Amino acid sequence: MTLETIRFTLLSWPLSVFCVGMIGSAILADEPRNSSHKMPPIRLSARHVGEYAAVPWSEPGAPIAPGSREDRVRDLNLGVSSVNLTDDMSDAFLSSWATRARWAREQDKAFLPRIYFWDGTDRFKGPLRDIEVYWKRLDTFLAAMNLQDFAGIVLAEENIHYAGRPEVLRELYRRVKEKYDVAVWQWWSPMSSVPSSGGWIPADGWVIDLYFLSQPTFRRMVRKYLIAGVPLVVMPWAAQMDLNKEMTEGEWAVNTAQLDTAVEFNLPVAFFWIYGTSANFGGNRGEPQTEMDRINHWVWDHIERVHKLPYDFMGFDSADLGTGDLLEIGPTVGDRLVFGDGFANEKCIDTASMTGFRNFVMDGETLAVRGFRGRDINSTLEYRFQGDLLAQQPTVSLDVIAKPELNGKVELALSADGNNWITATSEFKDGVQQLKLASSAESEFAHLRDFRVRVRITGKSSPDESPSVRIDNLRIEAGLTAPEEKLVRLKPTDNAGSHLEYDEQFLSQKYRWLANLTNESHIEWSNGQIGVRMRPGGSAGILVWKVTNADPLRNIRVQVEGHANPIHLGTNHYVDISTDGEHWSHEVNTTGKPGDVNGWVKEHLTIDASGDPEFQGVREFYVRIRMNAQSYSKEHPNLSSVIRRLLISAETTEE
Repeated sequence: MTLETIRFTLLSWPLSVFCVGMIGSAILADEPRNSSHKMPPIRLSARHVGEYAAVPWSEPGAPIAPGSREDRVRDLNLGVSSVNLTDDMSDAFLSSWATRARWAREQDKAFLPRIYFWDGTDRFKGPLRDIEVYWKRLDTFLAAMNLQDFAGIVLAEENIHYAGRPEVLRELYRRVKEKYDVAVWQWWSPMSSVPSSGGWIPADGWVIDLYFLSQPTFRRMVRKYLIAGVPLVVMPWAAQMDLNKEMTEGEWAVNTAQLDTAVEFNLPVAFFWIYGTSANFGGNRGEPQTEMDRINHWVWDHIERVHKLPYDFMGFDSADLGTGDLLEIGPTVGDRLVFGDGFANEKCIDTASMTGFRNFVMDGETLAVRGFRGRDINSTLEYRFQGDLLAQQPTVSLDVIAKPELNGKVELALSADGNNWITATSEFKDGVQQLKLASSAESEFAHLRDFRVRVRITGKSSPDESPSVRIDNLRIEAGLTAPEEKLVRLKPTDNAGSHLEYDEQFLSQKYRWLANLTNESHIEWSNGQIGVRMRPGGSAGILVWKVTNADPLRNIRVQVEGHANPIHLGTNHYVDISTDGEHWSHEVNTTGKPGDVNGWVKEHLTIDASGDPEFQGVREFYVRIRMNAQSYSKEHPNLSSVIRRLLISAETTEE
């Protein structure tokens, strides 16, 4: 059974399955819907542990039988419960949910239901209903609730960020906030969606369910949500859907690492805690005997761990740190290295190493900096550039808006070694300042294979948590020295120097300077990939790398990662090798291979020449990639070929 099938099974469950114990249809919420008595807002933390789908509490004081479902969930204090709306919700249905919410407040538990207003699968496919249909359902439900009993609501689950769905979510958020005093959370479909997906729809909080996503990717995804400046609930996997299958030790390790990240950032979790297709099962608190026992004890151990945290816990100090990717020295605009970030999305999480991360807030316009929980500001973003090509005289510019009354200040810095820096600092004045830093007069910046750019932001915290500083339009540029000849040299990957590699991930357009190209205009580059598309006369992009090494080589392997669409878009990839650049062999290609439902062939193309005497003991060989797309009446709007990585490996051998 697929996860999507499980989701729809859960969506179809009756209310009685979601509730611990039965609620009589005559029970009504006994507090006014719009009470003037204001309850303080619930600030969720790592001490909050809950479940998805069901309601993990019953009436206050109700007896709990050992081994029952009630016993299994007795220590949970958060419910991301499934409320499925229809056009004809009964008074009994509404009063039952109002009662569940009241019981949550009476027991100091957080009720954060996900409110499903869609018509089944229109959440992610097919035509949409009129917005008034969705709004009537949501409005009817909320009007029947005492919203002071809620920690908030979540607008459905795993929503897609395209095809008109963001507009629905944006409009429903607006209408709810205009009429009701309740936090409105959002939930994108995993695995790669982030707050900026769909154009930064408004959200008072987010839910993520990145099942089995390993580190460090999971931690980065968490930071991409947290930089939006609103709360986050993490949903880890705690299920045995296939009763004949157990999690691998690797999967257990990934799950535990996700919990560690949640604690590090002081985040609540709501487990996807399912046995088969049900949340209505008990738990053995004795010695674990089964896979589900082990899962239950793992959840209980987490509850015990976080309930030992102090009430004023704000996360570990490490939550302020983040490591960015190394950025490649290579041409990105013409023959220059140009790196820009307008902070319209979460790009800086990938590209910059950070200190003081929890001070940063992003809204799609600028990167704002305010003191986390009232502390003074001292945060940095550091970008590091490395590569085989030589950079010359890097320059940096940045727009700054700082509040002088909060001592807001920004320092730009450049370094060739990470120790000695040249700097430029903003002034204490209102308005937009453009900071500029040039290194043209500094001899140590004349020829660089490694340099760093740092942005340091300091200031005082504002009582209303408004930003002390905003930054925008970061631009880093450098000249480049082209190599004298087009070739690549393998680099050792082990201490002995016997295993060698060349790894091209197309992070810049350095392939233009290192490979011989045919039909270069057909080859399109964007960060992390090259590709071709159908056009009049077709596309036939060819790249040939000359690979050299001082010592003789053996066990040559070539792997190309990407995808082509031969089925619907008439495009194929071909990879082969040669000892002289003229006679080619060992061809692998995408022709005739099965594609996915959209026609894409995503299989890696791999050449292993370790058994071919012609490629043993060579000091030079050639690798060729061909991307061929058929002719089309006009330039097709989409790429039909994408290549993300070329990995060449070999071992040295004695002559």
